[in-house]
Amino acid sequence: MKGRPHVIKTKQDLQNLVSMALAATSGITKEEVITAIDGIIAAGYIKCPVVEASGHEAKIRYCSEAAEGKTTGNAGTIQKIETVEDEEGKPEFTLLTLSRNVTEEYIQIPAEVTEADRIGVTEEELNSFKEVLK
Repeated sequence: MKGRPHVIKTKQDLQNLVSMALAATSGITKEEVITAIDGIIAAGYIKCPVVEASGHEAKIRYCSEAAEGKTTGNAGTIQKIETVEDEEGKPEFTLLTLSRNVTEEYIQIPAEVTEADRIGVTEEELNSFKEVLK
């Protein structure tokens, strides 16, 4: 690989970026690579705006990816889910009961296919890359 990749397409691209950031003469900073890794991790979630919230309950626009037992990125585990339909019988809202109080403006629902999946790395591997760079 020559130079700096503009798009991280594979695990090897990411490993090369980490190596380049560790080299003093590469021109790529550790912070830049950590920011890129954080972006990959964040892309693993769908940000669903909270319409209403009260304690452990949140109402969001319909989200088919929400499912009981999934761990959100910011509000604990989804314990219960209910779909509210519009007059035509189409899903309109998703009502969530979560393991933590809802304090955020959005709920991060895990995506079915993530950027990390596409690249071929796990979240644990991404976090280990970040540790190497600290």
